[in-house]
Amino acid sequence: LAAVVLQKCHAKIFALTTGSHFQSESKSVPPIADFLADILQLIDELPLQEPFVLPLASQEPSGGALVVNPFGIFSEEFMDSAAHKKLSDVLLARAVDRLRPERDVENICDTLLSVWLSGTPEFLAESRREWLDAVSACDEDFWYLASAHCQWSPREKTDALADLPLLDLETTIASSSYGPTVLGDSARNLHKWLSKGQVAYIRDSKGWWEIENPKFVASELVNLLNRVMKKTQL
Repeated sequence: LAAVVLQKCHAKIFALTTGSHFQSESKSVPPIADFLADILQLIDELPLQEPFVLPLASQEPSGGALVVNPFGIFSEEFMDSAAHKKLSDVLLARAVDRLRPERDVENICDTLLSVWLSGTPEFLAESRREWLDAVSACDEDFWYLASAHCQWSPREKTDALADLPLLDLETTIASSSYGPTVLGDSARNLHKWLSKGQVAYIRDSKGWWEIENPKFVASELVNLLNRVMKKTQL
């Protein structure tokens, strides 16, 4: 599947799982075969434009993981607080705004850039021009996706991790140093479930590290690979 997809498609990184809800009712075809066939059909129909990586399930355990800016992994105290309700209300309001026929694209771009992007005035001005041009050219599919993203509740991640044992895996959690409080809190809470996890703060970054400080994240990946390799050689 990976070979076929890599030859035909372009996208960002996707991680696919084969949970029980993908199991097939067919008696003659293995469930995993049905699942992979459906995924391949789905990928073929997507208008993907960027480099594509498809991780496949393996019987061998993973050696390590690099997690960048995890979000939605909160403490129970925060989930029951007025601050969480305010965050949820803000996201819901944004979800509604994204689906309005008349959208204030400049306001949306300025809000996102002020929250997620750090840099010099010249860098911010150029990024704003590029971002505004890109968002102005988006069709309705983009806005439906943006709305759906805002409607997603972080409680799902928090609840999913609540009953899991500590994960014995070499891990680096990279969190933007100037990012919103919810990013730093999520990184620290995720760290609690990782017995061998380390937290690294991305310098000069509010959240969009890909254009703010990609070299820092790349160096953390190299450090993680060295730790994993050292462990496997013991």
